[in-house]
Amino acid sequence: MRTVGHYRKLIIGIGLPVAFGLTVIIIHILNRSYMLYSKNTTPTHIAIIMDGNRRWAQSAGLLDFKGHEAGVEPIKTAVNFCTGHRIPYLTLYAFSTENFERSKEEIDHLFSLITKKSDGLMNELKEQNVRIRIVGDQTKFPEDVKKWWNRIEDETKDGKALTLTLLFGYSGRDDLAHAARAIGQQVAQGTLDPDKITIKTFKKNLLTAHLPDADLLIRTGAERRLSNFLPFQSAYSELYFVDTLWPAMQRENFEKALTYFEGRSRRFGR
Repeated sequence: MRTVGHYRKLIIGIGLPVAFGLTVIIIHILNRSYMLYSKNTTPTHIAIIMDGNRRWAQSAGLLDFKGHEAGVEPIKTAVNFCTGHRIPYLTLYAFSTENFERSKEEIDHLFSLITKKSDGLMNELKEQNVRIRIVGDQTKFPEDVKKWWNRIEDETKDGKALTLTLLFGYSGRDDLAHAARAIGQQVAQGTLDPDKITIKTFKKNLLTAHLPDADLLIRTGAERRLSNFLPFQSAYSELYFVDTLWPAMQRENFEKALTYFEGRSRRFGR
C-alpha cells in the first residue's frame, strides 16, 4: 500500500507548480462531474397548455373548430413521445372553465369531436397501455359528454405505461378552493386536527391529487402565462414557451423542450 510519504516524494519530485496545476485540473473535473450529475434527468411529469388551435385554423382560412380537429394529431405525438422516453405522467389543458364563454357553435363542435370522433384516438391509447384521467367540473357538461368521460376513464383504468390526464372544465383556482373546502369539512367534523394540516394534507384533497409536481410545463402558441393551470403542481416547474401553434407541434418540438429541461439546474428555491 502506498503511504503518505510516497505521495509527498512524488509531489516533491514533479515540483510544486506542476502538483498545484494537477490539483486545479482535478478540482475542475470534479466540479464538472457534479454539475453533470446535478442536471435534470428525464422528467416524471410533463404538463402542456395546448394553445393556438383557433389561430392555426384562422391562419389557414378555416373555421375555428377545424383547429380543434387538427389538434388531435399532436396529442398522439405527445403521448408517443412520453411513452418513448418512459415519462409516466402527461397532463393536457384541454378545456378551461373560461372556455365556456366561447360561442355555442364552437363549443358544440368541440363536444361533438369529443363524443363522436374520438374513439379512434382512445382505442390507440388503450393499445398503448395508457390510462386516461379526466379532471374538471363534470356538472357543467351535457349528458353525452359525461357518459363519454366516465366510459373512457373506466375502459383505461388498468393502463400502466402512461397516465394521461385531461383537464376538462378545469380551473386551477377552483382546484385550490375544492381542497380548502374539503379540509374545512374535515376539521368541522372533527376528523382532522387543524394544527396537523400540512402541504401533503392540502395536496391529497385537490381534484388533481393523483398528479406529482410538474417537472416541465410547456405552453404552445407564443403566450407567456400559465392561465390558471395547475397552480399547486407548477410551483417549481421548468417553464418552456414555444411560438409554434398547437396543431403544428411535431416530435422535434417536444425533443427540444426535453433538451431544454435537461440543461436546467433545478434548485427548488434553495
